[in-house]
Formats: sequence, C-alpha cells, structure tokens
Amino acid sequence: MKFKPRRANALAPDLPASMSAAEYQAYLNQPKSPVGKAKARKPNATAPVELGAGSVCGVTEIIFPGRLPGNNGDDGLLRMNHFQYTALRNKLQYVVMAHRPRQHKGPVRLELIRHSTGVPMDDENLSSTGKIPIDAIVRAGVLPDDNPAIITERDYTQTKALSKDAQFTLIRITDL
Repeated sequence: MKFKPRRANALAPDLPASMSAAEYQAYLNQPKSPVGKAKARKPNATAPVELGAGSVCGVTEIIFPGRLPGNNGDDGLLRMNHFQYTALRNKLQYVVMAHRPRQHKGPVRLELIRHSTGVPMDDENLSSTGKIPIDAIVRAGVLPDDNPAIITERDYTQTKALSKDAQFTLIRITDL
C-alpha cells in the first residue's frame, strides 16, 4: 500500500509523491532542520535500519509500541465504538506493514507477549488484547485468516515494564 499526500507541502518539498508506509515512517523519524536553512539530514539513531529483520526462518516478530487496550477500562474494547476500533486497527496495520513481515500460509503458532506497567490482567482480558493487532496482521496479508485452522497454537503472556515509555506488545508468528 502506498502513501500519497493530497498536495505538495511547502515545509517538506523533498517528500516524494508516493512512498511505502516504512519509507514514510523513516521520513518522519528524520531530524528536522530549521526553516530557511537547508541542512543535510543525518539518519536518526532510533529510526529502523533493516525493517525485514524480524522475519527469519519461518518466524515473524512484530512489535506494537505503547499499551494496547484490553476488554475493560476507559479505552477498552467493551467501550470502543466501531469508528475507534477501525482507526486503531488501521494504525496498527501500518505498524505491521512497516516491519515488512513475510506471509505465513499454513498452520502457525502465535505468541503474544505484553509488556505493561499496569496491574496484571486475567486470562480473558489478556487474550482480548490481541484482537485488534491480530486483525491488523490479517488485513496486512501476513496471515490468510485468524481462525483455528490457521492459528493452531496460541500463547499469551505478560511481563512488567519498567516505565510507561517501555510498554509494548510483541507478537511472534512461527510456522509449524
């Protein structure tokens, strides 16, 4: 999927007319120069260098930064309307595409590891945390479907993150 800006931007004349989600993410991570002073941009140390590195030997790892909603809470799935769900799923789909994962056709094992500062979730709430990112993975074409015939094994675990900035969710897909 290509990102196409609606019109030329005077503040970003070097922005091409069409680019992939990963290229757009790398563009956004570049340090900005002051207006009127054209400086050569140096690569940002936090920008991803090799975006396909998570897919090796039948294993794909996708990292979703931040805290993903569970069932409960103010931003939980039970209180989320269709438009909020769709917006979050589309955002996570771009995160998946930025990793450039390989496609998995047959039966796979899916591991979800949630690193959060909050109170540990019960099993049902932890498994619902994977609803939106797994839907984003399917929409990005990494998996053909999320039914039990494709995802034959699931493992959900959670660990305590040291700070709010260190919160993320890791999904590992392994071919069986």
